[in-house]
Amino acid sequence: MVMVGDSMRKELAAIGNGFMGQDVAALTVLTRSEDSARELQHAIDATDSVAFDVRCVGDDIEGALDHILREEGGFDVVVSSPFERLPLNALAGERHKSWDRVLSDQQFRDLVNDQLTHHFRVARISALVPNCQIVLLTPDTSLASTREEFALALFVKNSLHAFTVTLGVEGERLPTVPAVNQVQLTRRAHTEEPSNDQELAEEMTRLVHAVMQCAVPAPSPSESRYLSKIFRGNAVTV
Repeated sequence: MVMVGDSMRKELAAIGNGFMGQDVAALTVLTRSEDSARELQHAIDATDSVAFDVRCVGDDIEGALDHILREEGGFDVVVSSPFERLPLNALAGERHKSWDRVLSDQQFRDLVNDQLTHHFRVARISALVPNCQIVLLTPDTSLASTREEFALALFVKNSLHAFTVTLGVEGERLPTVPAVNQVQLTRRAHTEEPSNDQELAEEMTRLVHAVMQCAVPAPSPSESRYLSKIFRGNAVTV
């Protein structure tokens, strides 16, 4: 199992502990920063039966995944989460006021790179691994999220869903028959977000269960055309 991410530390820790509870053979976590690597190293309760490693790889996602494939026996599941959080910039300016906080052209390019291209980079390598399960996580939002942050999260969720569906269909044509699914922490409306500690705990439990479900090997098209379509290209909201 491989997990990629940096900004969603609590979520990655919960998912990592979920994998530990399933007695996986190995779990490798790839972060961009040393701070995240140290935090996740301590937050995930490793067991003696699981080969566990947390690595700070900077922006070299491809190199890190390639090393695991070539030198460490590969992987069966990859969970991809963003390295960066959503920007908090305003999306429109007001008359007679400064536009300094309005999302600029370059900041929007960075958003697409951090929240969409990031997953593409993970998926294009993982899709060539035989029978790999690819799980893509959308950005986390809450009742405390601003309207702008929630709007950007919806943009990412819908854009990523189009990519998930496309890769799910195209994956059936590859000899490796990967299965890609999306787990989203962004809901249709702001009012549907968790509002207290109990609901936040319930959301985290649902997140772990959703990722575990998407990590189960999916039937190949040759085994069952019907089931292969059901288990590919889905978006699960938690």
